[in-house]
Amino acid sequence: MQMRHVFGWWFGKNLPSQEDDKVGGWFIKLFFEKVLRRRMHYWAEKHSVPFLIWKYIRKFLNVVIAPFIPFNCIRIAIYRIVGYPVGKNVFIGMRCYLDDTHPELLQIQDNCVLSYSIVFAMHGRTRTGWANRPIIIMRGAYLG
Repeated sequence: MQMRHVFGWWFGKNLPSQEDDKVGGWFIKLFFEKVLRRRMHYWAEKHSVPFLIWKYIRKFLNVVIAPFIPFNCIRIAIYRIVGYPVGKNVFIGMRCYLDDTHPELLQIQDNCVLSYSIVFAMHGRTRTGWANRPIIIMRGAYLG
């Protein structure tokens, strides 16, 4: 039962999220203590192993693969797989960088056009510390 929970997302049941149990946390702790001989990082204590693996795959798809695909329909499909809520009839130009710290914070509604090489950053420094703010691109917008 436990192994099914651990590897359930590999078979399409659900993608890993930050709310997952700390599955495999003991393995990471053992790896840091015995192999690397240092204390475990804060991110390894906070997240599960499948989520950490998905985070790097998501980054690779978002930064390396999607911006350089010449077909808009495939680019949109990859952005949806990564987790961006993209509406219908949307064009996202090549070499656009969509911040992948929290993909759910960038909402692109229907009939939008995002031109070539646009950068969206949803995280940044404020007066009191770091903050994540949502970006909502309204229906029918053209950004270029």
